[in-house]
Amino acid sequence: MAPGPCGPYNKFSGPRPSTHQPPVMELLDQLQSALGDTYTLERELGGGGMSRVFLARERTLDRRVVIKILPADFAASVSVERFRREIRLAASLQQANIVPVHSAGEVDGLPYYTMPFVEGESLRALLVARGALPVRDAVSILRDIARALSFAHEHGVFHRDIKPENVLLSGSTAVVTDFGIAKAIESSQTGPGTTALTHLGIALGTPAYISPEQASGDPAVDHRADIYALGVVAYELLTGAPPFVGRTAQALLAAHVVEQPAPVADRCRAAPPELATLIMRCLEKDPARRPQSAREMVDLLDAATTAADGPTTVMTAVKPSIAVMPFANLSPDPADGYFADGLTDEIITDLSPIGALHVIARASMMRFKDSGKDPLTVARELNVRYVLDGSVRRAGQSLRLTARLIDSADGSTLWTEKLGGTLDDVFEMQERVSRTIVDALALKLSPREEQQLRDRPIVDLRAYESYLQARQSMWIFTVPSLDHAHQLLTNAQALVGTNARLIAALGVVHLNYLETGQVDPVHHLAAADACVRELAAIDADSFNLTYLRGWIQLKRGETREAVASLSHARELEPNSSDVMATLCYALILSGQDERAREVADAGIELDPLTPLFQCMPGFCEVVAGRPRAAIPPYRRFFEMDSSNPVAHFFLGWVLSEANERTDAITIFDGIVRLFPGTVFGQLGRAYGHALREERAAGLEIMSGDMRSLTRHSETFARILGGLLTMLGDFEGAIDALEDSVRLGNSHYPYLADRVTVYAALRDHPRFRRLLEVVRQRWERGGASAADQVG
Repeated sequence: MAPGPCGPYNKFSGPRPSTHQPPVMELLDQLQSALGDTYTLERELGGGGMSRVFLARERTLDRRVVIKILPADFAASVSVERFRREIRLAASLQQANIVPVHSAGEVDGLPYYTMPFVEGESLRALLVARGALPVRDAVSILRDIARALSFAHEHGVFHRDIKPENVLLSGSTAVVTDFGIAKAIESSQTGPGTTALTHLGIALGTPAYISPEQASGDPAVDHRADIYALGVVAYELLTGAPPFVGRTAQALLAAHVVEQPAPVADRCRAAPPELATLIMRCLEKDPARRPQSAREMVDLLDAATTAADGPTTVMTAVKPSIAVMPFANLSPDPADGYFADGLTDEIITDLSPIGALHVIARASMMRFKDSGKDPLTVARELNVRYVLDGSVRRAGQSLRLTARLIDSADGSTLWTEKLGGTLDDVFEMQERVSRTIVDALALKLSPREEQQLRDRPIVDLRAYESYLQARQSMWIFTVPSLDHAHQLLTNAQALVGTNARLIAALGVVHLNYLETGQVDPVHHLAAADACVRELAAIDADSFNLTYLRGWIQLKRGETREAVASLSHARELEPNSSDVMATLCYALILSGQDERAREVADAGIELDPLTPLFQCMPGFCEVVAGRPRAAIPPYRRFFEMDSSNPVAHFFLGWVLSEANERTDAITIFDGIVRLFPGTVFGQLGRAYGHALREERAAGLEIMSGDMRSLTRHSETFARILGGLLTMLGDFEGAIDALEDSVRLGNSHYPYLADRVTVYAALRDHPRFRRLLEVVRQRWERGGASAADQVG
C-alpha cells in the first residue's frame, strides 16, 4: 500500500505517526489499549533493530506469550495488511524446533506479532557466559537449528537472519525464533523506509552472520543464505567468536564477500576434521559450493551427534570417501611416467563402480601430480575421509609398487605395503591394492561389483601399455593428440582382437574429436556408433556401452533417450564425473531443472578441481532465469583455467546474460587480444560490438563460416541465437535457434520467457511456431529420435 494523503494505512485520517520511539510506559499503555482483554502486559523484555519485545499473559488460556512490535522508524514505510499476509506463511510452520507465530496486528499503525514465551536463555546468553562450547553440545544445538531450517525450507520459508540471538535454549532443545519475519518486513515495504530498514539489517540480515549474496545485494538470495549463517553460528560455537569480528558493519559486509575466514581447525583443535570441513563448506562464498539443503546438514549432524564423545570423535558421511593420489614415478626413465599415471587411473576405475564408496574423479586427482601436497592437505581440500598414495618403480621388466591408505580423521595409516615382481604381475598388484581398500573400509560389494574388481579387461601387457599411453593422449583435445590415441588403440586391438575396453576408448576418442571443432562430425558420430554396436554384441548392459550410447544420443539431439541411457550409466557407475556432466547437460536441454541441479552438485563433489565442471551449477542458474547467480561458477572456471579461451568466453557470455555490460565488454575485448586466431576470439569481437550496439560491425564478423557453427553444436546454436538477436538479425537468430532445437534443446521456459534478449523475437511468427514445437517436446520430457523441427 503506497503512502498517500491519509498516511501509510487506511484505518484513520491524519498525520503519519512519529518516527521516534515512544517511552516504555506510553507504548505499554497504547499496546494494552489495542490488545484489549485478550492479553495482560507484564513488562518489556528488550529487543533490537528488529523489534521491541514485551512479555504478556494470554487470558483465555492462561499462558505467557511474547509480543514483538516493529520500531516506529518503519511505520511510515510498512503496509500493515501486506505484513499480515506475509506473516501467515510463517505462522503455518509447526515443528518442534521452530517457535511459531500466533497472531499479528497493529497498535496505532505499528505492526506487531505474537509468539509463545520460551522458558530458558538465548544461545547468545550462553555464549557470553561460557564462550566456545564442547563439540558434543555444539553439534546438538546445530542439529536442532538445521532441523528447523530443513522444515521451513521445505515449506518455502527461509529465515534470512540466523544468529545466536534468534536461537533459544529450552531444556536440552534449541528452537529458532522469528522465521519469515525479515521476509515479511521486506515484502511489506512501500516507500523510502527501505533505506532505514536496510541500515538496521532487517532486509539484509545481521552483519556478523550475513551471507555474501545478501551483503552484495543479490536479489536472487535463496535458502542457501541460511546455510551460510548456520556455518557462521557453528564457527562461533566451536571457536568462541564469528569468523570476522572487531569491525564496522560495512567492513563486516565486505569481509563476507571477499575475505576467507581462518580454518575452524586452526582455532579449535578439538573439532573433528570432517566437522571442521563441513563448517568451512557452509562458509563458501559461492552458494553452489555449500551444502545444498538443510536436510543434508541434518543428516551429517545426526551422524556427528552419536559420535561426538571422546578424543576419536569424527563425522561420518553417508558413504566413505576416498581420493587416490597420483602415484609417484620413481623409475629411472622419466618417460615411464605414463605407467604410474595409468596405474592411478586403473585403481580409480576399479573403485568407481562401487556404489557404497564416494571416489574423487581422475581429472581432479591428476591436478595434484607433482604438487608436493601431503595427503592430509589433499583430504581437507577435497573433503574426503581416506587418501591412497604410493609410488611405482619400473626398471626393465621388474616392478615395485608401494602404497598406503591414510585416515584423514586422525592421520593414521590404515594399511601400507610394498609389492614387488615383474611387469606380468601388474594386474595382480592393481587388484591387490583395490581389494585391500575394499576390505579396510568394510565395503559390501554386489555380485556385479565383485566381478568388476576381479576382471582384467586387457590381459596382454603390450596392449595394456598402449592403452595406458592412449589414455594420456585421448583427453588432450587437439587433433594430433587424438590421432596419436587412435593409433595406439588400433595397435592394441591388433594384439588382442575384439576387446570391450579398447572399443569403448575408441568410441570416446571419436566423440572427443567433435570437441575440437575441426573435424567432420558425421564421420566421427558414425564411427562412435559402430563402437556402440560392437560393445552391444559383447555385453548389452555394460557401463561403457550405456555411457557411449547416451553421449551419442545427446550429440544427435535425442535428449529423451540420452537422459534414459545416461541415468542408467550413472546407476552402473555412480562415481563417474563424465557421466554426471553429460547427464546434467541432457537434463537441462530437456527442461528438468531440479534433477539437473542435483546432478550438477553431485558432479562437483566427484570432480571438484576440473575447471570446466565448475560451470555445471552455473548453467543450471542461467536456464532457471538467474544469470547473476551463475557468475561465480563461471568466474571460478575462468580463474582455474585462465589460459583457456573457452573459460574467457563463457564468463563474458554469462556477464552479458546478467546485463553486466561493462564487465562483459572487458572480458570479450580480452579474448580478442589474447586469442585472436580462434573461433572464440571472433565471437568475442562480435559480442563486443553487439554490447556497444555497433550492429553493422558485429554482423560483418558473422560470416557464413561463423554461422555454420550452429549446424552440429547445440551450444553454439543457442549462443549465436542470442548474439544475432542482439545484432538485429532476427531471421538469422531464429535459424540458429532452430538448429538448437533440432540438436535437442527442449527447455520451453528458458526460450519462452527466461532470456531477456529473446524478448525481441517473441512476436515473430517463426519464433512462435518454434516455441510451440519446444513446448510440446518439453511436456513430453525432451526431444526424441522421431522429432523434427517444424
